[in-house]
Amino acid sequence: MQNDMKNPRVRFRFFFVIFSAISLFVLGGCDPFMNDGITNPANVTAKGYFYVTESESNLLLMLNYDGAELKRWSLDSLASDKSVQGVTFDGKYLWLAFSGDEDMIVKVIADSDTLVVLKKIDAPPTKWGTIRGIAHDGSSIWALNSGSTLEPHPFGPALYKLDGTIGAILQTITLTTPEPRGLCYVNSPLDVYGRGPKKGIYFTDVTKDKVYCYSLEKFVIDTVFSTPVPPRGADYNYATGLSYDGGYFYEINSSNTADHLYKLDYKGEVSSRYDLPYSHPQSIVWANYDLRGGGPPEITTINPAKGAIGVSMAVDILGSNFKSGLTVDFGANITVDTTIYLNPNQVHVYIHIDSAAALGSRNVTIKNLNGLSGTATQGFKVLATPQDDYIFMGEYTTSRIYQIRLKDSTIVKYWSMKSIASSSSLQGLSYDGTNIWLTNSGTDKHIYKLNLPGGTDTVATIEAGTTPIPVTTSGTLRSATFANGFMWQAISESGTTLGKIIRIDITTNTILDTIICPGSNPRGITWLNGDLYLTESTLKNVYKYNISSKTWSIIAAAPMVGTVSLPIGMTNDGTNLWIANSGTSSDHLYKMNLSGQVSYVMEIASKIGVADPQITGIVFVTK
Repeated sequence: MQNDMKNPRVRFRFFFVIFSAISLFVLGGCDPFMNDGITNPANVTAKGYFYVTESESNLLLMLNYDGAELKRWSLDSLASDKSVQGVTFDGKYLWLAFSGDEDMIVKVIADSDTLVVLKKIDAPPTKWGTIRGIAHDGSSIWALNSGSTLEPHPFGPALYKLDGTIGAILQTITLTTPEPRGLCYVNSPLDVYGRGPKKGIYFTDVTKDKVYCYSLEKFVIDTVFSTPVPPRGADYNYATGLSYDGGYFYEINSSNTADHLYKLDYKGEVSSRYDLPYSHPQSIVWANYDLRGGGPPEITTINPAKGAIGVSMAVDILGSNFKSGLTVDFGANITVDTTIYLNPNQVHVYIHIDSAAALGSRNVTIKNLNGLSGTATQGFKVLATPQDDYIFMGEYTTSRIYQIRLKDSTIVKYWSMKSIASSSSLQGLSYDGTNIWLTNSGTDKHIYKLNLPGGTDTVATIEAGTTPIPVTTSGTLRSATFANGFMWQAISESGTTLGKIIRIDITTNTILDTIICPGSNPRGITWLNGDLYLTESTLKNVYKYNISSKTWSIIAAAPMVGTVSLPIGMTNDGTNLWIANSGTSSDHLYKMNLSGQVSYVMEIASKIGVADPQITGIVFVTK
């Protein structure tokens, strides 16, 4: 790894300057623009914490706003080669970047004195070069690579915008500065006088002694200001870290005996300086986040996720990082009567929904005693009158559709499909918000809009005035789903031919789009929160489709009983996935959140009275 010191020499330091430096830092100097024309609180510097990486001792350091060390974590378990470089904060978690032998970017939480990796992605591009700084813009990770001269892939410095979920490169910006280092994101609006930094990705260069900005509005790189010259002179100017707290920049100078933390205004003028008592500080990020709390709580499932006004009810909340003594908030006019902390992944609450509660969806927030909180956006819905949830389930052997009420697992109705599914190949079900649709394959590749009359055991008919939709394509029609008025149909293939998902305009029977699947046997598909999910029965995984990169990623292995897994149908309830496994004589229906946690299982054979059922399509309906 390249040595980051311009003038390597024996280190010693003069500590008599620290007291005065800390005093200056605490007082903050003169801030002429504070509370003068600033209308957005984001522009006013708030207390918080600094997280600093230190490569000589392989540490992550936590400092308070006055520069005093609060905690240190060894990074030896993550990368023993002392290759730590960048650090950033995504609003909930810290991320660290490593070069050297690891070349990775990781999301972490703290578990006592150890950092736990929650996610790891390869450093771009394909683990070449040296990642120096990282930043988070609210949705994507930005990684700064200082380049490589090594064959067979030499390349110059570049900025990479990454999908933080799978690490895919979304954008590459070539840099002309030779040795970029510190990196941070700024999204602070100008004050009413037009003062302040513009929106962009800011970075330093240790040979140019400058701070640059890649504008996210004009997509150009501009020089912003020069980095401050240390007291020992320009030869000790070496800006390795950069952060922004909404009002000020913070720059780390790391050059042998001149290791400083500067507080700078948006013009680069020094407000204060703190002399750092560390050997090789690298990057810095400011965050209003206490990593010692083990990370903020995260809500993944609320069950049930709705209730009617005037009702008292029990609710289970699943997730992670729950702490004893937490509080739960459902918003105005919903009272949490009792909160029972069960474990770090589950909380049980009793709530009452007042008659004055606003109808519609609302946020649910859990707050731990350490002040860290997590919110399920639009996680609970208030209804005017009680409603029941149902699963409509197709069964291949009997050629029936069953309606199962979920609150008590009762079969409410079932319908024979034999007059419609004449080839005995009932496959997929879908729901357009009003009607159930049937996908039939075999020798009869058609999609039917159904009329499901009343009664317990009745015969389904085609909805009056509608014409079955023929699908002329190779492969076997499987499950289907609706989104934005269009039908999406999964089609499996044989051998090594990859399956596909087609988008159909049902008014014209026109195929508008085709998505290639990760395997030959796509089965269940559903759209949830704008994302397409898929079960694949050969690969036995649940996948999520990235519309931007047109790639699939695994979110979890398909749930199963014993060692047999054959995920067939899939639907969603607005928050969770429901998956039918049809791999044994005792098929099961699962409720699974987007983290892969199963919170509900229903055994099917005894439920419908069929010894060897073969579940196909399923849909979730509330009415």
